Amino acid sequence: MRFHTIALAAALIAATLGQAHAGTISYSADAFAAEETDWNSFAELQRFDPSMGMLQQVTLTLHGNLSGIAAAENLNNRATLLTLTLRAELSLARPDSLDVLVSTTPLASQSFSAAVYDRGIDYAGASGTTLSNLTASSSSSASFTDAPTLALFSGPGKVQLPFVAVGLSQVSGAGNLAYDFSTYAGGVASVHYTYQPSATLPPVPEPTTWALMFAGLGVVSWLARRRAA
Repeated sequence: MRFHTIALAAALIAATLGQAHAGTISYSADAFAAEETDWNSFAELQRFDPSMGMLQQVTLTLHGNLSGIAAAENLNNRATLLTLTLRAELSLARPDSLDVLVSTTPLASQSFSAAVYDRGIDYAGASGTTLSNLTASSSSSASFTDAPTLALFSGPGKVQLPFVAVGLSQVSGAGNLAYDFSTYAGGVASVHYTYQPSATLPPVPEPTTWALMFAGLGVVSWLARRRAA
């Protein structure tokens, strides 16, 4: 009898609260073709439709592409090792505060053993180099569950996020150097929503249901104390 009472109370609680299964849906913005940095634009992403259910998490993914040319010349009277890095940072920001939501930094790097300066800044010969057709890609993701971000991505239409590409190309090496970069960057943003579907949202219990549930809990507690005694 005791087991049946406990089982009945547990079943009542489970039926009252229910269990929901999370749903997911993803959208992508139009791809941005690679342009010479620095540039800024807007990525338009479809908002979450609240009629589908309760939004629980927003995950932003930013994929960046990099291409270009890197050139450097050793201007010293001694040989040195040059490291040329073609790099750009792409980022998505909040439209209200411009705080960065997610960023990614594709880069391509190569080293060159430069001889003594040959008296010509031509980015060629023994003291200079030109690296053409450099390419790289990278991706980064960030997830958010805070109320302001969930509200930003909920509702009709699309949200416009500032999309910025900054060139960060550089060369390193001892002494005096000459260098030149052509840095191009582009990419695509996407959003992934995790939500509780409307069909699985548990109904708000009626007052009588709450009363039965608490009564069941009381029975379970009483039986536990009696067993302990």
